[in-house]
Amino acid sequence: MADSNLDIEISLDVTAGPTIRVRGELDIYSAPRLRSVIEDASLVAPGSIVVDLSAVTFMDSSALGTLIAADGELRARQCQLVLARPGERVWKVLEITGTHRALTIER
Repeated sequence: MADSNLDIEISLDVTAGPTIRVRGELDIYSAPRLRSVIEDASLVAPGSIVVDLSAVTFMDSSALGTLIAADGELRARQCQLVLARPGERVWKVLEITGTHRALTIER
């Protein structure tokens, strides 16, 4: 099944690093694509990578696992993953699972 319910846009600021804007549903089908984009962004511009979740309408446990794994991999390489502006639905998933305490989140 394709991840047609997901749109990913990347912008690169020379001083701030890459920002990945995600729109749509983050689920078992689309999570691998996001992981690949985060990995590519970290190779192009190591440092802080911002994933803007403000337009994510749904996030399941596989997407959450993807973000946690990406965070661990980036930390191991002295990089940082920042989740920005999660909407209420996404925030609820982060809060219920307790991952809001483990990940760097800018509300």
